[in-house]
Amino acid sequence: MTDPEAGALAVSGLSKRYGAETAVDDLTLDVHAGEVLCLLGASGCGKSTLLRLIAGLETPDAGSISLDGQELAGTPPHLRAINMMFQSYALFPHLSVAGNVAYGLKREGLARAEIRRRVHDALSMVRLDGLDARKPHQLSGGQRQRVALARALVKRPRVLLLDEPLGALDRQLRETTQLELKRLQRELGITFVIVTHDQDEAMMLGDRIGIMERGRLVQIGPAREVYEKPANRFVAEFLGAANILAGTVRAGGADRVEIALNAGPLTLSAPRSAPCADGAPVWLAVRPEHVSLASGDAPGPAWNTLSGTLMQSVYTGASWVHHISLADDTVVRAMSRSGQAPPAPRSAVTVGWPIDCTTVLTS
Repeated sequence: MTDPEAGALAVSGLSKRYGAETAVDDLTLDVHAGEVLCLLGASGCGKSTLLRLIAGLETPDAGSISLDGQELAGTPPHLRAINMMFQSYALFPHLSVAGNVAYGLKREGLARAEIRRRVHDALSMVRLDGLDARKPHQLSGGQRQRVALARALVKRPRVLLLDEPLGALDRQLRETTQLELKRLQRELGITFVIVTHDQDEAMMLGDRIGIMERGRLVQIGPAREVYEKPANRFVAEFLGAANILAGTVRAGGADRVEIALNAGPLTLSAPRSAPCADGAPVWLAVRPEHVSLASGDAPGPAWNTLSGTLMQSVYTGASWVHHISLADDTVVRAMSRSGQAPPAPRSAVTVGWPIDCTTVLTS
């Protein structure tokens, strides 16, 4: 097992440009030893470039990267206690499973007996015992993924970088492999930094999630914190589904702020989570799972309600997702249990949600 004190990454002021395009822009990030950090963001936001910079496969234009307090500038990739697993797996088709896993150890000049022992241990770790003589084309997608993982782990890195590691797997195999990956990381204690486009995967695997936009890290924190308290509108809309309502600050109290909606002469309340001057434009973010179809008056002063027209209800198996059009044509999504029959389309409906489930966004 890896030393639990090893594997702390520190990235400071990191930038990388390709001509006029900035891939990573003055990015600062601390990765805790032994944690799983998942990086999410749209294509082209700089996630994979950041991994390549950390691995030493690209040279930054500015900034620094250190591992356990040691600056990595000028250290070639093979001398960093960091390994990287690529989305394509990049297995050598002419080598056996054992040959693929042993490749890096042979390059280091380890003794044959030590190589055999470490390859055996790595294959046992990923549950590929008995498959060491097979070639990559004789394996399933999930088995090839585990060979690539064993090859990355056999060198005993302090940090493992994974670029879309499960992207080539079908949904069922992907979910099974996520659990295996989580188990393996917990047993080894190695620091994982994972780039993924799959939000469910990030929520399941990550101790923390980092959201990237245009080469910058816009928010980082535990999954629940990032999901329920997004830092800005981009995060609210990117991570999961969110209802975004435009409005203007009407009045503020010690712990509440009143918002006059653009959708009509309605005022909603929200927790005071950001400085908002009277008259300032803001957005309210509310997750659909917190919004329900209300009957009659609001359950109490701790609720917000809106009236609108039900456009459609979509059955998802576990629930109904209702799409409600407001006076300004803003569409709000609400949810209800699948056992409840939805109102007819074009019905006048009221939706409501707890005030504490509202996030005020100023950007």
